[in-house]
Amino acid sequence: MNLKQTIKRILREESSAKTRLKNVIEKLGPLEAVNAVGSAKKMFEIMELDYNDIEVQEYIVKNYIYHNEFEDVLFLEVNRVSPSKTIIKSNIKPDTAANHTSWFDSVICDNFNRVFPFKIEPVWNFEWAKDKKTKIFVESETSKEEENINESNKDKKITCDNCGWSWKLSEGGDDPYTCHKCWNENQMIESELTEKCWKGYTQKGMKTMFGKRYPNCVKNKKK
Repeated sequence: MNLKQTIKRILREESSAKTRLKNVIEKLGPLEAVNAVGSAKKMFEIMELDYNDIEVQEYIVKNYIYHNEFEDVLFLEVNRVSPSKTIIKSNIKPDTAANHTSWFDSVICDNFNRVFPFKIEPVWNFEWAKDKKTKIFVESETSKEEENINESNKDKKITCDNCGWSWKLSEGGDDPYTCHKCWNENQMIESELTEKCWKGYTQKGMKTMFGKRYPNCVKNKKK
């Protein structure tokens, strides 16, 4: 094998490694991706991601929360409160006790911070930590309305992001977001509360990151 072929093979393997890690993060959670390569920093290195970037942090934390082992998260709300601070709210099952949510937030932060090179904080530490480097704050509440099948969403159509097969939410049984053709566990689309940019910034179209669309907020120029 000549040098050109060797370089092509390495690039192909590197690319497939990035794709495999991305799939693991989104289907099993970033903790499994870390376990697969040995460390969180190695995971970011292979995926060529800057873990100091707030959008990268949002992506990792959202998938970490979705795949946590303590509570079933129905959906997430993401609120970029400033260019460098984001609050991610977990909406969990209504049968969870209200005082259980603070425990959930603490456990999520403690376990996450043991593994990953950037830190997250519970939202009640926001004022205390807002001048620190912490960019992601988490909170949770019991969902006011279960996101399972009800009269308002029973005809909602789900399309598998793996094989493209579609079905009505009401036809999904106990796991309405699981594809019964390829058994891919599709994620519920979280509420993105970032449609309006923060003060001093203007939205200039949209941008795509990891297959999802985000507002492109650009700092206003001084006249």
